[in-house]
Amino acid sequence: MSYWTGERTDSSMIKAAGVMGNLFHVPKGRVKEPVVTLIVCFATILSIACSNAPRGISWSWGPVMPLAKSCRATAVAGDAIITVGGTWWDRAPAEKKIKHWASAAYLLDTRKMEWRTLPDYPLPVGYAFAGQVGNRLYVIGGRSEDRGNAETFVLDLSATDQKWVPGPSLPRPRWAHAGGVINGVIYIAGGSEGDLSRKGGSSLAGSVLAYDPREPAEGWRQIATLPRVGTEWQMSAACGGKLYLLGGLVIASEGDKGFLPQTGVLALDVSRAAWEQLRPLPAPMGSGAAVAIDSKFILMTGGFGQAVHSASAPDHKARTYFTSDCLLYDVARNSYRFVSSTKMPVADQGLVYVNKKLFMIGGEDAPYQTRTDLVQIGELF
Repeated sequence: MSYWTGERTDSSMIKAAGVMGNLFHVPKGRVKEPVVTLIVCFATILSIACSNAPRGISWSWGPVMPLAKSCRATAVAGDAIITVGGTWWDRAPAEKKIKHWASAAYLLDTRKMEWRTLPDYPLPVGYAFAGQVGNRLYVIGGRSEDRGNAETFVLDLSATDQKWVPGPSLPRPRWAHAGGVINGVIYIAGGSEGDLSRKGGSSLAGSVLAYDPREPAEGWRQIATLPRVGTEWQMSAACGGKLYLLGGLVIASEGDKGFLPQTGVLALDVSRAAWEQLRPLPAPMGSGAAVAIDSKFILMTGGFGQAVHSASAPDHKARTYFTSDCLLYDVARNSYRFVSSTKMPVADQGLVYVNKKLFMIGGEDAPYQTRTDLVQIGELF
């Protein structure tokens, strides 16, 4: 099975299924290429059916958030979705846009489809990572306008009087990192680290850190190093004992916005601290979101895509755009397939999987300093 056929919908499979009867009525002595093509299509259908892969996604609108913001730090706790901090833009009196860093935390009850407010985070924070272990929500790192955060704060969701309490600090301030929770251990990788108050005081982070809440005295420890440093704003998902880093952005002068989306995919087997380089994405993507589905698949969506290569543009700058593509990765087969696009393109959004539904929360809805409060809900079929 090819890892990508270029087909973005299921229409070819539907057509193939509709003409299956013709496969066995070829005139004697004649072999037609369409028959071979249909056989391949039939094999593709059978392969997808046997893998229980979603055939598509039906997207609809969900309950509007209390605040339009980016939602990188978003996690699942039972039937609830929690998003912490984020950024948004507002106009000053002189009509100059000002970037704000939120400390607000919100919980979406997916049964009632209602938002409610949680205690404010102790710091204004954007570009943090949030992960849930047991009844506790961990928010790690992040930054504000002129400060990187090394802090970890923990919210006990089962407590009657909920409040944020300090957890183990990171070795250095860190933000825009990828992460995941595997067997009760929190992992973070990549991003940037250092001192934002000093010019040139920050750099891209190359370490992978782990924290096991069952052994709090050990704090954060380094378990691996990235095979290469240079890619930012990667999508990440924890699936089957591995932490996947997908796509991302690389600073590049030949990009129309100063960067280019990437196709590289890495997986870290945390039990062996060993990296595996996987098949590249069929299309460049970066600054979107990813989530594991039933430990068998990873769905990637949103962020930046690349429309035109630099060699094809008159000014020799590649053209990038906000994409609504949804790309499904089959972990066992190491293969990709485009499925139904989202209702609107966003970047730096939250993406979680709860009770067989996808929830895409907020994000940047245009590359012009704007944010959305919209929630998109995807039903798999």
